[in-house]
Amino acid sequence: MRCGHIILPYRHLVRTSRPSDVRAYAHNRARRGHDDDRANTHEVMMSESLMSAALRYAQLGYAVFPCAPGRKVPMVTNGRNAATTDSAQIEAWWQAAPRANIGISTDDLIVIDIDGSDNGWPHDGELGAQLASAATSMTPRGGRHHVYRQPDGKAWRSSAGRLADSVDTRGWGGYICAEPSVLPGGAYRWVPGCELDLPRAQLPVPPPWLADLLDGLAAGRISRAVSAVAGDGDANPLPEGSRNEALARLAGSMRRVGMSRAEITAALRQINRDRCQPPLDEQEVDDIARKIARYEPDQTWVAFAEDHAAQDAAHEASTIEVSVPGDPGAMPDHLLHVPGIIGDVMRYIDSISHRPQPVLALGASICLMSVLCGRKVRDAHGSRPNVYVIGVAPSGAGKEAARQAIKTILAECGGIHLLGEGIASHTGLVNALVSQPSRLYAIDEIGRWLRSISGAVSAPHLAGIITVLMRLYSSAGNVFVGEDYADVTKRSEISQPNCVLYGTTVPGNLFAGLTSESITDGFLSRMLLFESAQVRKRKVMPSDVPADLVERCKRWVTFSGHITGGNLNYLTPKPLVVPTTDDAAALLDSFDTICDDQMEAETHDVGSLWTRASEKAHKLALLYACSRAEHSRELVIDGEAASWGAGLSQYLTARLVWLARSWVADGAFDAKRLRVLRALRRAGTKGMLRSELTRATQALRPAEREEILNSLVTSGEIELVQGEVGINGKRPTRYICRGS
Repeated sequence: MRCGHIILPYRHLVRTSRPSDVRAYAHNRARRGHDDDRANTHEVMMSESLMSAALRYAQLGYAVFPCAPGRKVPMVTNGRNAATTDSAQIEAWWQAAPRANIGISTDDLIVIDIDGSDNGWPHDGELGAQLASAATSMTPRGGRHHVYRQPDGKAWRSSAGRLADSVDTRGWGGYICAEPSVLPGGAYRWVPGCELDLPRAQLPVPPPWLADLLDGLAAGRISRAVSAVAGDGDANPLPEGSRNEALARLAGSMRRVGMSRAEITAALRQINRDRCQPPLDEQEVDDIARKIARYEPDQTWVAFAEDHAAQDAAHEASTIEVSVPGDPGAMPDHLLHVPGIIGDVMRYIDSISHRPQPVLALGASICLMSVLCGRKVRDAHGSRPNVYVIGVAPSGAGKEAARQAIKTILAECGGIHLLGEGIASHTGLVNALVSQPSRLYAIDEIGRWLRSISGAVSAPHLAGIITVLMRLYSSAGNVFVGEDYADVTKRSEISQPNCVLYGTTVPGNLFAGLTSESITDGFLSRMLLFESAQVRKRKVMPSDVPADLVERCKRWVTFSGHITGGNLNYLTPKPLVVPTTDDAAALLDSFDTICDDQMEAETHDVGSLWTRASEKAHKLALLYACSRAEHSRELVIDGEAASWGAGLSQYLTARLVWLARSWVADGAFDAKRLRVLRALRRAGTKGMLRSELTRATQALRPAEREEILNSLVTSGEIELVQGEVGINGKRPTRYICRGS
């Protein structure tokens, strides 16, 4: 992770609003079969103990609220602000979500949160014994919570890493989870003899030495923060390769407890002087502070800039990267598991593929679902299921299997009229959609095709294709109006067109020749980019499309939404409105905010690629709901659908941004610079010797290569690492790309 990178588990966005919302959340999960899991005796007992424990805490005067099962994320819109001691409210929450973890508000409390089983803070036996006299909980990852009451007149707030490294506090505005709450790493449990069994008013206050430290934090945030994390100038040095990451994490900790940009900047500058070896350029330090300070203190993703919150992220399979330029890596496995038609189509594609490509299969399956339900459904916000997908994989990696599968399935379910295999001109595209307004175009080597139609010297009949595709994408919820002609009868009007694009290509063909203008014109931001890798070939036997899959696809081909009769209904359809649950709506709203922040945080043109990420999340959530439903009455966009849609959109956008940064060049020198960077990124953490880099970039002249390497070192994108002295008495130098 590099400077400014924040890892956000997308499921942390899931929220429900009111007790009824929590109830609906639980009902939806039960409807999908999760009630069978709850039949397990151990789980039932755990559910009962969670509710009884929540009621017991409330009776002692501790305000509680539900957190998502297996996580520390509040399940109510107001989060910890909804905490209460009202037994009726608590019973309603846990009856609706029996496995919800227990959050306890730390208003009027001060909790010392020590991370790590080997953390010996405060490193003094007598002081440690005083600390252990409080109610003490062991956390799932071996840390400790020491719980005190705040003395009268005090209003200590939460902090992160300011008492000492990996020592946080939870006070006003904060919360903790408590026994018997469970995280993926284990359960919270009170230390025997140190249980939280006293009424709130009878808890002990912190010992004097600790109260003095807490007062120091409250009175002088900058000085205390700096001294706590920096220590002596020689303590805990930050060497090259870790400086940016460490400062970003510290900045996240400071912002989380409410420090301003000016305060964070001042603290980071001092830490940089005292601990960084050698110190970073001051402007680079200021940029770190600026990027972190743009977020509000209570925004979840800020917390994930620090180690404490990363505990959860380490146990969440569903993590996606935001605030790139960091490489988000391979698609998380959970995003590849989709119920219903999409998942079954993926399995069929795999059964006929000599080179199985699940990522490409997912993109193709989404396109098939899109053309099947296009013009027939929409969500409450008016989002339609039309998508543009590009599958990227190396040459010979097996890109053709998905296209063939789409064609076969459509033919067998009576939907072959929905398939187009080429776009010769923009007028031909429009005319085809006039006759068949929902159409899927499957295009091989779409990268080369896009380059041919977007170039400055494109033929007139090709030059308008991208413009028309962009307009069709945005017209899915209204009317596409074609060009005006002298003969008014030639003007084309298409109500709610559902143009779906599925193309495959190799990375070089897609990005070579693209410039910043190619990004900012909006076409690339409409794309969902599914990138796969080269895999081993295998033997497969011919496989028929499962009869059940054909039948379910056929139902969508014949489904007419709200059409009730009349010979013009196909021309002006009235799609079925798929309802969205409150928790799903809250999640999608949160994701919309993330997209806005991502776009604003980017200093490069690639930030514009986030402009349609929220829109794509709505489309994907709708497609998930359509894929899963067996009947129209089961169509609903719930938290599961929204979570998958937001997660997939965020991952794909982050990956698109990364690839654009890696490939899209402004000028010849920039293109050569990116070529060197790609070579070093492929080498990973071991980097490359000068001789290896020369062979990998032999098309460059020595003077060009030297100039590029100097610029990359100066910009901090790569670093030089000296190896051990060899038999020739020399120390080899390796070039390593930062963030590899």
